[in-house]
Amino acid sequence: MFRKENDETSIWISTADLMSGMLVLFLFISVLLTQQENETQGKLKSINENAIIAQRELQSSLNEEFGEKGLSKYNLDTGKDLSKVGHASFLDGESRFKQGSAVPTSDFENELRVFLPKYLKAIKKCDDKDKNLIKEIRIEGHTSSEWHANVSPDQAYINNMELSQARTRAILEFALTEPSLQEYRPLIKEKLTANGLSSSKLKYKPGTSIEDKEASRRIEFRVVVNDDRTIKAIREAIGLDENRK
Repeated sequence: MFRKENDETSIWISTADLMSGMLVLFLFISVLLTQQENETQGKLKSINENAIIAQRELQSSLNEEFGEKGLSKYNLDTGKDLSKVGHASFLDGESRFKQGSAVPTSDFENELRVFLPKYLKAIKKCDDKDKNLIKEIRIEGHTSSEWHANVSPDQAYINNMELSQARTRAILEFALTEPSLQEYRPLIKEKLTANGLSSSKLKYKPGTSIEDKEASRRIEFRVVVNDDRTIKAIREAIGLDENRK
């Protein structure tokens, strides 16, 4: 009888030790996972902060080059939304190009001679610090939905696509041949692109669905940051690219 009780006690102690050991193991795994999660969150926070710092540097550089009046004149966005930093708009399309023409007016060329050196200088400062920060500097051509001749809506869209592309290409050619921009030619050839968007991004009168044809006719410049690099860094931080060669 005594021996039987002793055996049962022995079994109980072994089971208790096993449960205690498993509890310790689970706690260890929990602590390890929490530590890894904290490390990953720290890496992600650092990646995000670095991206924000880079965009703020561009923001500061644009402010320095243009000043308050210049920012307002070219509708340059350096506000709280960092994703829009470097976005500039030239409105009043008819003063930039004559109707149906892809040849810049002399007034627009003079305006570009003032705008582009400051704009490219501000961008170059950031690009010199980090060659992979800025993926692209887009010249975007936008039109209204109408065409000066009586054609179908689809044909008007196609015609405006050709026109908007030709206009942005003309600006790109101007940038490459303008003597005052020669020091920026490497940056221009590497990152400045011409993008005709036709009437795909129309402007509307406030509070309505009525197209604002004058506002729709515009030229815009847009800085595209290298999101691919940030995404890659995030994937590496969370271990998605560890097994990739």
